[in-house]
Formats: sequence, structure tokens, C-alpha cells
Amino acid sequence: MKLSLKFSLSVILLIAAVLSLGCVLFLQQDFDENIRQAKTAAAQEHSRQAALIQMMLDEDSPDSQGAVSSSLFQYADSLKSYGAQSQLALYQGELMAFSSLDLSVNESIYMPLIRQCRENGADMQLLTQIGQEYWLLSCSAVPYKDYEVELVMARRVSDVFARRDRSAAWFMRIELLVVSLAAVAAVIVGSVLTRPLARLNRTARAIAGGELSARTNIHGSDEIAQLSHSFDHMADVVQSQIDQLSLSVTQRDDFIAAFTHEIKTPMTCIIGYADILREADADAATLQSAADAIYHDARRLETLSQKLLLLYRLNREQTLPMLPVPLESIWREAAGALANPPRVKWADPMGGRVLGDEALLTNLMQNLVQNALRSLPAQGGWVAVTAEAEKDGVKITVTDNGCGMTPEQLHRVTEPFYMVDKSRARSMNGSGIGLALCARIAELHGSTLHFESEPGVGTRCSFCLPQPPNKEQ
Repeated sequence: MKLSLKFSLSVILLIAAVLSLGCVLFLQQDFDENIRQAKTAAAQEHSRQAALIQMMLDEDSPDSQGAVSSSLFQYADSLKSYGAQSQLALYQGELMAFSSLDLSVNESIYMPLIRQCRENGADMQLLTQIGQEYWLLSCSAVPYKDYEVELVMARRVSDVFARRDRSAAWFMRIELLVVSLAAVAAVIVGSVLTRPLARLNRTARAIAGGELSARTNIHGSDEIAQLSHSFDHMADVVQSQIDQLSLSVTQRDDFIAAFTHEIKTPMTCIIGYADILREADADAATLQSAADAIYHDARRLETLSQKLLLLYRLNREQTLPMLPVPLESIWREAAGALANPPRVKWADPMGGRVLGDEALLTNLMQNLVQNALRSLPAQGGWVAVTAEAEKDGVKITVTDNGCGMTPEQLHRVTEPFYMVDKSRARSMNGSGIGLALCARIAELHGSTLHFESEPGVGTRCSFCLPQPPNKEQ
């Protein structure tokens, strides 16, 4: 069953139950009030008749049972001459002196009431149904000497019950009309309220069918809108993770292809020159050239394998032991590994210290400077290394006036095996792993490489390292 239908049925049942309860309470209260008024009127009339009968007996002063009966009959008969419509019966002991009661109101109905009145010594009333009619019977004793005189009066109250039945029928018609209107309104409101859920359902099916960009785009601040916002956010996260997974697969495929190419090129050279060495009639110069080429490509493979192993190890690392390291020591070790090229200007670190792993930071500086050297022109090129204190640590910058990079190249520069100028990189024993290593080392030190570059102008790479506390400096 649809939610809108469940909502409509719930509203209809609730309205019907509330209206029915209200009608029952109202009708019962109105009926009780009408019965109370009828009883009060009957009691007042009964009291008046009892007082008149007692006054008549006191005036006539009958002294025998027969005389009392005769006086009662004469009084009751005289009521007809005054046009009185009261239905009453007069009893003297067990003998009826007079009765103008309806034939349906027989002694078997009111005699038990007379006995209760005698036993209790109080006025009694009885509401009873006789056939299709409802009657209110009243009984009281009229004191006169030692004689027992009882007055019984009957009042028809069927109109009170008929009024209740008419009101109930009228209320039923009103309730049917109200419930019908409420049913129409509930269906419309239920459809409007569940419309966002239908859209949410369609969006979920669309996403399940492969349309990952589908969104509910439901606006508002109620619970359904909040659910839709959460669903859209979840879809965004899932799509982002799928995109990242797809990117990872693409990068893995690119990595494998690039790695295969980088291995294939030096291996082809090594095999080719090794074949030359196998020729017995090769002259000394040819043999020397082949040996140099084999050595060069073997060193290139060795460098590539070392950097791959280091990158693999660093990708598995989550944290590093952070120790105070003098910047001067990093400068010195990196410059030594690069054989102190004259075109690199190392700014005086002024005794600065940073927190990190000295070997990895040296590797980071060596690769950044080496990458900058490969971009320099043959004449007039330079690389500058600077360090300046900032609020959050020490900012280290490597600047060159090399060939520079386009925004597209700058976006991919830290991908493994990506080379801006492959021929130049390979001629200078480059592997395309250096900047990927630098990015991972900076990340493990809580930093990020920031590149600024312009083709034909040069490139600037900067990152920030934390400083040790004052007591450790």
C-alpha cells in the first residue's frame, strides 16, 4: 500500500473517530439534560398534586376507609372538569381508588414502585419503556391520619428519545459529509507530502541504473527535505569515491604503461650494445662506446628502481619520527649529492632548524633542485634555494628561470613517470619519479608542494616545514 494511501486512511479514521466520539458525548449530554428536566418537571407536578390531595383530605376529613376512597375518587374525577391532562392513579393500601393512566401502564409495572416507596418512606421515580413508548413514573405517599394513600403519576417522555434519535441521524449525515471532504483533502495533501519521496525513489532507481549524476534537488527545511539533502550528499560522496576509484585505476594503468616504457627503453639499449660487445671484430672505440651506453642505462635503471622502492615505502608510511634538523645540514647534503653545480645558489639558512626526517628532507631538496636544473637553458640558467621564517614554520622555495610549464603540465607534474620534456629528462638520467617522491615526502611532513610556473619564464616550488619548540632549537 502506498504511503499516501496509508496517510489518507489514517487521517480519515482519526477524523471519523474524533467526530463519532464528539457526537456520542454531545448527544449523551443533551439527552441526560433533557431527561433531568423531564424528571424535575414530573417531580414538581407530582409534589403539587400530592399537596392538593392532602389539602382536600384535610378539608373533607373522611373518617373511614370507604370515605377516604370516595374523597380520592371525587377529587380525581374533578380534575377532568378543569381539563387537566395529568395521568395519575390513587391507591389506598392495595386498593385502587382512581386511575387515569394509559392502558399500557398496568399495575404490574408500577406496583413494585409503590412497594419501594412504602418500604423506603421516600418519593420514587422510574424511567421505563412500555412497547414503543417511554414513560416516567413517579410515586409518593400522601400522609393522612393512619390511612395509607399513594399517588402514582405517569409522564410520557418518548419525545426526548425521539429527539435524541433525530439528532443522532443529523449528526451521522454531518459526519459523513465531513469525512468525505476530509478524505478528498487527505488524498490531495498525502499526494503533495509524498511527492518528494516519489522523486527520491526515482532518483535512487536512476542512480542504481548507472546515472550517478542524478539528484533529488528538493528544497525546504522539513524532515523529507533534510532526508533528500542527506541522500544527495551521500550520492555526491559515492560519486566522488567512484571517480577517485576510476582515477586510481586510470593512474595505475598509466603507471604500468609508463613503467613498462621506462624499463623497455634502457633495456633495449643495453641489449643492443651488449650484442655489439659480443662481436669479436669490433674496434676498441666501439667497444668503449657500447660499454659507456650500457653503464649509463644500467645506472638509469638502478636510479629508477631505487626511487620506486622509496616511493613504495613512503606510500605505506603514515607517520614519521620528527626530529630537529639544521637547514644547513640539508643544504650541504643535497649540494654534495648534486656535486655542487655552480648554477645553484643556496641562500644562507641563518642557523634555521626544522622538524622532520633528515634523509628524506635531503632527498626532497636534491630532487627539487635536480628537476629545476633539467629545465634550465644551456646558457644563463640559474636555480635559487631560499628559506624564510613564517608564523607556521619555515618556508623553503626553489626557483629557476628554466623553460617553465603550462597550467595543464603543472596540474600533472607530481604524477609518477610524467615528464614535461621527456627527451631532455632522459638525456639527464631522469626517471619521472622525482617530483612524485617530493610530493609524498612533503605530505608526510604535514606540508604540500605549491608550484607557480610560466612557460619561458621559469618555475617556483615552495613548501612549509614546522619548526621545533624553542627549547629544542
